[in-house]
Amino acid sequence: MITEDLIYYLWQTKQLYDLATTSGEIISVIDYGSRNHASGPDFVNAKIKINGIIWAGSVEMHVLSSDWLRHTHDSDPAYHNVILHVVYQDDKPVTYSSRQNFRIPTTEIKKYINPIIMKNYNTLRESTTWIPCEKLLNEELTQSLSLRYPALTGEKLQVSLENIHRLYVNNQFDYGESLYQLTAHYFGGPQNGPIFERLANEVPLHILQKNIFDPLRIQSILFGVSSLMQKSTVQDDYSEKLHAEFVIQKAKYGFKVMEDAAWKYAGMMPSGQPAFRLAQMIAVLLRQTNLLDDLLNASCLSDMRLILSAEADVYWQTHYQFGKDTSKHSTVITKPLQDRIIINAFVPFLFFYGSQKDDQYYKDFALQLLDEMKPEENQTITKWKNLGVRCETSLESQALIYLRHQYCSKSGCLSCVIGNKIVSGK
Repeated sequence: MITEDLIYYLWQTKQLYDLATTSGEIISVIDYGSRNHASGPDFVNAKIKINGIIWAGSVEMHVLSSDWLRHTHDSDPAYHNVILHVVYQDDKPVTYSSRQNFRIPTTEIKKYINPIIMKNYNTLRESTTWIPCEKLLNEELTQSLSLRYPALTGEKLQVSLENIHRLYVNNQFDYGESLYQLTAHYFGGPQNGPIFERLANEVPLHILQKNIFDPLRIQSILFGVSSLMQKSTVQDDYSEKLHAEFVIQKAKYGFKVMEDAAWKYAGMMPSGQPAFRLAQMIAVLLRQTNLLDDLLNASCLSDMRLILSAEADVYWQTHYQFGKDTSKHSTVITKPLQDRIIINAFVPFLFFYGSQKDDQYYKDFALQLLDEMKPEENQTITKWKNLGVRCETSLESQALIYLRHQYCSKSGCLSCVIGNKIVSGK
């Protein structure tokens, strides 16, 4: 099976040569151009020679030449400078919209594709394993992958920076509010992260800081707004006090209860229950007079862990939810949860802050933390290790998590160093 992605790959890796147009004119590629990921032609700034005449402009790729019409390129001025139409099959002549009698130079590449490349590519595409290349991995391929760890981690970090920048802009360029919301997201975990972030948005940090020396008030506000403390769960002194205090604070600040919050509980360990996690987050907020200052003043991993070394209210030693007693348990934030928050919230934020302030120290410190910390403990990393892939630091685990999510699960083999080697057969 042929795809446009494969045609891009063949063109970009210069594996299409000795080409000719469908009318028999000899094509010589002087410059393959640059891949365009925005709207418009697939490759820009290309230069080719057709029958001795040099053309400069864009190159467009399709499986079928008729895709040009199906994608409405004929009415889009952005495609008026296309100098070559590269197609797997020329099923319909295509002309320039401005010059109806002048056909766009087209090359049909079906006969130019190495059959080994097609076979290897389809092997990956048709794979149903956890990652497409799972049954093809060997020591040489995994070593090649390890050389890509820094680049993959950089890509993942860039995605995080874009998310933090969104928070930063939405918070009127307030670093403290942005860090607070980001931290809340990762306290919530994969299932409840977005709702935790929304809660942090509903209860601004500056209001919490005004009341930071009144733990009961802070707890009442966050539990009340979250809707985790409903009237039906007010069955003991602790929850009654919180509820009574929240009535006052709700009237004072005009808080709206997140009645529509779809809190998730399925498949969760008791310590992952949203009310318990929120209690732990509150403990961290109460421990810090200023979370941003503490983060920026940290100089080592131990300082990071100290920020997150807090115990929730004694009530939570015998509860994971309001109104439901349990045997006594610890409320200390576990090391795996600390790691998740440090890796996914603190590290990207430090890098973002350093970028905004043009301060290399914070960027270097962020990367140093990733290189110093052990890899996360999750199913993704366990599976990579079982496949014989090296993973010794959180910098490497971040690379592998991103690779699996952004490439493997989306059949992005042609953009992966391993996929490239397998497809090319080299």
